[in-house]
Amino acid sequence: MANLGELRNKFSTIALEQIRANVRRTIMSYRSSWDIYTELLQNALDAIIDKYGYENISNGKITLSFNTENREIYIKDNGIGIKHSDISSILVMGESIKRKEGRGKYGFMGYGFTFVSFQTNYLKIESIHNGKKASRTYKDLYKVIFENGELPLSEEEKNSIKEEDTNEESGTKITIRFPSDFPNETLEKNINSAFYHATSEPMLEYILRTKSAIGIVDNIFNKELDLFSIHVEVNGKEVVIDSGHLTTRELLKKMYPSGNFYNIDEYNTFVEMTEHLDQSARRVARKAMLIDGTYNNISIGTVNPLNVNIYIAETSKGHLSTYNDKFSNDDKFENLSVNNGIWLSIDGLPTGICLDPLSHGSYLPFTVIVDVIDESKDIKNELDSGRKGITEYRAGQIVKVVKKILKEKRFVDYREYVLGVDTRVNTDGYDAKRNLRNKLESKQKFNLDLVHQYFPVDNEQEVITLFTELISRGLLPGYFPKVISGFDVYDGLYDYKTNFPDEILLPNDPLGISDSVKVRHPDIDREVVIEYKTFLRGIFRDLKEVKKRLQDIDILVCWSVEYEKLNEFVELEGIVLKGVDQSENFYYGVTHEVAGLGRNTNFLPVIELKTVLSKIFGIYL
Repeated sequence: MANLGELRNKFSTIALEQIRANVRRTIMSYRSSWDIYTELLQNALDAIIDKYGYENISNGKITLSFNTENREIYIKDNGIGIKHSDISSILVMGESIKRKEGRGKYGFMGYGFTFVSFQTNYLKIESIHNGKKASRTYKDLYKVIFENGELPLSEEEKNSIKEEDTNEESGTKITIRFPSDFPNETLEKNINSAFYHATSEPMLEYILRTKSAIGIVDNIFNKELDLFSIHVEVNGKEVVIDSGHLTTRELLKKMYPSGNFYNIDEYNTFVEMTEHLDQSARRVARKAMLIDGTYNNISIGTVNPLNVNIYIAETSKGHLSTYNDKFSNDDKFENLSVNNGIWLSIDGLPTGICLDPLSHGSYLPFTVIVDVIDESKDIKNELDSGRKGITEYRAGQIVKVVKKILKEKRFVDYREYVLGVDTRVNTDGYDAKRNLRNKLESKQKFNLDLVHQYFPVDNEQEVITLFTELISRGLLPGYFPKVISGFDVYDGLYDYKTNFPDEILLPNDPLGISDSVKVRHPDIDREVVIEYKTFLRGIFRDLKEVKKRLQDIDILVCWSVEYEKLNEFVELEGIVLKGVDQSENFYYGVTHEVAGLGRNTNFLPVIELKTVLSKIFGIYL
């Protein structure tokens, strides 16, 4: 009988086609490019804790190395190691050794290593456990999923290499390499992005210390805690990165070392001391770069209460934007930015989940970390394989308590004293006109009967002004603005009124309404919520970060739906994008419809301004 190999046997009796489908779904469920190494870092820290105990975590050592040219990542730890018989098991989806043995602080689902492994064309796992040294090396695992290949034998199986005795310290080394040109466009972009981020020290530090196990948050709440050491190299050059979470305070101190930084308790005392000053003097005296505070052992909920630690930092969006300027983002790769909001951590591990972006006006300046002490594992069981979210009920409980603290501890009251200066204005050589004119290089002038002459549109403000001009010129009839806001959760409130005159009916008007719709709705007068985006993909980011709810939006207005990227949208977002069904649509100017993402109604109507201009003026952008 042919030797099917360890890996095939570990997958049990599941048909190979089903294995491919299951693993592919797992791979596509992960959203961030850096997941390909943060998942491995999580496992490395678990191994260290299993060996030394959490109280002696400072004995742990992790090495992380990138070779961007070869698309290779190397991770080494001095943790407990992996048993010889379990090495191949960690590749199997849902096969969590830690969960079976009741150990492991972070990894628990058994999906992370599957996600990483089956994108590689080279994978080597070397581990020492209980005086035994063993390895497993697999080539072209990506071909199993994306080119219908067979589950391969390891190189050790092919060459009859067995485990051996050793006196070396326990630990694990993992080397992964990705194909030079991945056969899936979405994953190719993710892999490219992962190595692109590694070439920028500020980017890499921010990712490791806010989105991976390297950025463990326990040191925020326990100043005496000594953490493990981390050694990072990129293309043979050492990059100095500390372990422990990169707090907003530390982030700002890197840029403004002499700024006014206050703990909330200190600031409350300072406010009392300056009450005797007049209003103008108080405002000057109380200026602050940042105000922060920590709150331990907060109980959330009653039936199954959560025990959490909370860190709150209050600073301006402008200061965060200044730090974001350190990131050399390129649209070819996944963009990265520091954002305000309420961020979830579990047992000290940052999850990258934003429970509430706090983008509405009354909470704008705050960054909050909520660390759930998950002794019961309830929260972990609510997470899916890609760590994309927890239940809305749990998130709502947490957000409610955080907002209560923001008010009770007077963070909200102190917003007016937090400085927020765009430092570029005070930089020598800054030329406002020159910098704005540089944006014209990507635009072309069109002689249209519009105030707007330069296209394409490249930001949300231009989308709003173009849409407003088209309305005011009668080119998009029926819409009457009531509220347009840059500070509320949603962008605009409009009245939509029309009795469908003949001139806006098909076929007289290519953007018009069908006769059948007029028969069913002879006279419409309704209030609608309109959301603006430069590109359709922008609404997906807002939904994933819980900034918006799709059911609250009546119409989306954007410059471009990027229809040529339809396959990427369907695969990444699980949505359907199509041209408008004019026999059903009663909103004038709608060009497309989006379905999916849990919307209760059938479709989200989309007005793509690029198409509107082409139909009105006959230009194609």
